[in-house]
Amino acid sequence: MSDSPQTVDEYIAFISYRHADNIEEDRQWATWLHSQLEAYDIPAELIGTLNLRGEVIPERIFPVFRDEVSLPADADLKSAITQALDLSRFLVVLCSPRAVQSHYLKEEIIHFKATGKADRVTAALLLGEPNASTDPSKSEDPEDARTLECFPEPLRYDVNERGELQRDQPTEPLAADFRLPDGGKGITNPTVYRQQLLESGVDPAQADRLAAVYAEKINTAKLKTIAGILGVRLDVLTERDQLHQLKLSQAKASRAKRLATVMSGLFLAAVVSTYVAWNQYQRAETERSQAEKLLSRVRSNLDFMNSELRDVLDRYVPTEPRVRVIQSIDSFVEDIEEFGGSDSDIRAAATARLQKAELILRSSTQNPEEALPLMQMALDGFLALAQQEPNNSQFQRDLSVSYIKLGDIELRLGNYYAALAHYDNLLTVRLKLVELDPNNSQFQRDLSVSYIKLGDNELRLGNNDAALAHYENALTIALKLDPNNSQFQRDLSVSYIKLGDIELRLGNYYAALAHYENALTIALKLVKLDPYNSVFQRNLSVSYNNLGDIELRLGNTDAALAHYDNSLTVALKLVELDPNNGQFQRDLIVSHVKMAELTKEQNNLSRTLSHFKEASRIVENMASSGILAPDDEWMRGDLAARISELE
Repeated sequence: MSDSPQTVDEYIAFISYRHADNIEEDRQWATWLHSQLEAYDIPAELIGTLNLRGEVIPERIFPVFRDEVSLPADADLKSAITQALDLSRFLVVLCSPRAVQSHYLKEEIIHFKATGKADRVTAALLLGEPNASTDPSKSEDPEDARTLECFPEPLRYDVNERGELQRDQPTEPLAADFRLPDGGKGITNPTVYRQQLLESGVDPAQADRLAAVYAEKINTAKLKTIAGILGVRLDVLTERDQLHQLKLSQAKASRAKRLATVMSGLFLAAVVSTYVAWNQYQRAETERSQAEKLLSRVRSNLDFMNSELRDVLDRYVPTEPRVRVIQSIDSFVEDIEEFGGSDSDIRAAATARLQKAELILRSSTQNPEEALPLMQMALDGFLALAQQEPNNSQFQRDLSVSYIKLGDIELRLGNYYAALAHYDNLLTVRLKLVELDPNNSQFQRDLSVSYIKLGDNELRLGNNDAALAHYENALTIALKLDPNNSQFQRDLSVSYIKLGDIELRLGNYYAALAHYENALTIALKLVKLDPYNSVFQRNLSVSYNNLGDIELRLGNTDAALAHYDNSLTVALKLVELDPNNGQFQRDLIVSHVKMAELTKEQNNLSRTLSHFKEASRIVENMASSGILAPDDEWMRGDLAARISELE
């Protein structure tokens, strides 16, 4: 393998990993990846050319540094590692919940990024969920390693030249997914995965199919890692790999043909018929191979558009250009439906339609009603899979997400009873998921969200008692979930706020006050745990405003003023963190208006005028910056009138 750092001028790549992730049988990922990288046969047409970073592509990915084989026994570990990092072009981080806990691994990433090579880092996902600790849409279950954070902190944030994490500057590394289809820790040998499936009761045909899909997945992940190291597009290596496999098949066919020729001297008559049959077989195999190759490329493109391209577009491309880009997904979906047919094909097509529908809903130029048939087709696909495998939790959860999306769009279109029907179906599916796996906290959380959706819809229909019952069900579930999980705690605070809102609507002020106080307690706890989380900060601001509103209704103006003042302080902090966030600006305007109205009641007119003027200044700044929504234009005239009245 590789020489020691003292005798090497440069490493093509450095593999950073937790040693505990390289000791399990058939999961020695660092060893496997090391050998795969150094043995990879770089396409001859690429060698010596310039890559996308302007560097010369080498003949081999060699040497690759891995400390267990690249360090001499007597090496000064810290200085040798640092030297190897400095000599390495690229860093590959093996990511898992174990890796997150490794101090040494964090230091390696920080040192590498601090030397100006932050764009040369890739993450190899072995187990866990990226950004689970920071993404509000994800939640960590301590009992399920698949849900735990797998990105070490330095992967999630920028690092300056002094080696300091910039927690206000999140980053998203290039990631290659080696995890099992169910999110379990990846296995380097798909044959072993097949055997495990058989032992778990999966029928042989299904086990063969799943193992083949996983083999293709880890091969794609390997090629993605290599593409990142070489600085070339993934499709360049993918197409070359497909050609390589085709040549291997042709070589096998050629050997078989030569064997048939040898036998011809003994059985001439048989050879003639065999030759005809062989030609027919060859033509059929060629056609099948070409069709499979084409279908594989379609699958790869659709998978790319459903995942990596979607993430890039979400991050960097405005909605309107994305709508045009995503139109090209239609042809892939049509090909998959005509020539595919596997479960993964059906799921990919349904996912693509769901994403296209969501883009239409976000667009200001598209008719939202056009999203409805797309979502219905997506639902049909997920429903077919769920009915085919009723105990497949992934299919059932996909189906539940479709019901949510359809309910939300019917709600947006004002079709409240249609939305209610979808939310009822949603509840049925999620009750089934909890029945399938009662100890799955994510399923429990999903069920709580279902009750919230139903409660909101019943509220719109004027059914206060039904809404209250649903909110109470959501609260009962939320109270049982892990109190140390920030996502679950935020859900609990939402339940308290919903109950507070409906009690307020029913005129039960003291009951509402108790719920809002509970929500505030949770909001303060979450902000203390993660002071830079803008979602938690905004929840805190809303909680203070809710309490101010209640105290005002109860006649406690001093208590109300204190809460409004606290809300204003948080709102100012949020705007300071993100000045271009229109929602934060609107929240700040609301806080100033609440303060102005209350101080006016207290006859403190100078303070009232000050708050109205500050609110007006913010509105004008939003208008000049282009972030004032059309629906908010009324505020300009309203605030001007209020100021004029006081001056």
